Amino acid sequence: MPTDAHEAFLELFRVGPALLAELLGELGGLPVDGRAEVLQGTEGLTQRSAELRPDAVWRVSHGASRWVVVLEVQRGRDPRKRLSWPLYEWAARKQHHCPAVVVVVAPDARVGRWAAKPILTPTGGSFRPLVISPATLTPVRDVEKAKRSPLRAVLVAMLYGDAEPDLAVEVAATAAEAMQVLPQPQVRLCLDLMEATMPPESLARWEEWMSEAGYTWRSPINQRILREGREAGLQEGRDQALRELVGQQLEIRFGPLSPDVSQRLREEDLDEVQRWAHRVVTAERLEDVFGVKAPDGS
Repeated sequence: MPTDAHEAFLELFRVGPALLAELLGELGGLPVDGRAEVLQGTEGLTQRSAELRPDAVWRVSHGASRWVVVLEVQRGRDPRKRLSWPLYEWAARKQHHCPAVVVVVAPDARVGRWAAKPILTPTGGSFRPLVISPATLTPVRDVEKAKRSPLRAVLVAMLYGDAEPDLAVEVAATAAEAMQVLPQPQVRLCLDLMEATMPPESLARWEEWMSEAGYTWRSPINQRILREGREAGLQEGRDQALRELVGQQLEIRFGPLSPDVSQRLREEDLDEVQRWAHRVVTAERLEDVFGVKAPDGS
């Protein structure tokens, strides 16, 4: 099961899919930018009747050009992944009949450099994924620059969430200032995503900055989640944060939640909540998220 920090990176691209196209142009040199149409695929990948399980698959269209993007979050070195990534690219290209790109998000710069090394293929060629990491995106400290792409600034803050606390808070503060141009529900969600990548020491320093900067609108439930995460254990706090994150996404898509839906969010098995996090992006109705008739009886 992915950690909440793992899921947070995937959630950021669900919230702002145009960010993926922006990075394809910036880091991958593809003729595409944030104006492209980006849709998350609902199907997986198959290779010789075997199911492949990447974290997410996206379809990107820009004018007459099309790409399929296989997105992976990689928080540690795993030699098996360097065998899987070329298969992902081959299967995606064959399945979608268009060029494919494997994008690896690596919050650890050392893992990013490892992931970016060429992978030899059986035909004698080489394969290299597009890597997004602190090794490829430098800290953003200029608020005006960050305002040009607030979600990019959030991504950078998340990549540096586990850095030295002073740097982590400085980059997160820049993103917080830049994202004020976004709708407030999205701002609150992005703050949650940044916090999901911070270890306890940076998180405590970040709370101090938030208080000093006057972010008094911050919801009481988020404050309670962070407090309980410190007192009852970081993992429990992260589990609770995931439930809150999914609840905010449901509200953004479908409006205020009924008491029955809120209760289900609190009590449902965490694996099922993870599945809701994937479904909420493409669901047309609340019922589609839960896979059955809406629990409020509508």
